[in-house]
Amino acid sequence: MTATNHYKSINLSEIKLIRQLKEEHKTVNEIANALGRTINSIYSFTNYYSLPTKGWTELENEILRNEYLETPAKLLGQKLNRSRHSIYVQACKLGLKKNMIRTQNCKSNPMANLDD
Repeated sequence: MTATNHYKSINLSEIKLIRQLKEEHKTVNEIANALGRTINSIYSFTNYYSLPTKGWTELENEILRNEYLETPAKLLGQKLNRSRHSIYVQACKLGLKKNMIRTQNCKSNPMANLDD
């Protein structure tokens, strides 16, 4: 989707909508699409105002623990409404690994295991 509000300041109604969508655990991409804004503008806004990122629930962590080894990260991301990168980072935090090479790379570079 092309951003229709490019270079325009975020107004009060958009701020309220961003906060509401964040509370509903919408992704940055979903928020950007809802507002007709770029993903970068939403990242900038949420970082500047220190809006919380979507935390992981214990249920999501349990699903990740149970399915990470056998399920591609792309499919887990779709199931949990998360980016593939988010799946890899959380798996790394939980000590999950698909093989020893990825585990070694995981601690120094979470992007190193994006090849599945």
